Amino acid sequence: VWEQAGVQPGEIPVVGPASSSATAQEILDGYVLGGIWQDPQMTSYMGLSLASAVASGIAAGFDIHTGTLYEQDRAQFYLDMMSQ
Repeated sequence: VWEQAGVQPGEIPVVGPASSSATAQEILDGYVLGGIWQDPQMTSYMGLSLASAVASGIAAGFDIHTGTLYEQDRAQFYLDMMSQ
């Protein structure tokens, strides 16, 4: 799409949700500068595990991160993970 519109890599600064292989590839190609990876299944698993621990009397002294920002240097990692 970028090529069809005549847009060169890095010409328009774009950052956004990147939980798809298409967006991860656009980050690798330089059209998107960065994105956020979110894994709803893992987020739910961690949240329910923490809730279960608290219900059992175990104190929770930490946060659960629900997303991570990544740029071109880590895009291949997320692209590989999504293709599994």
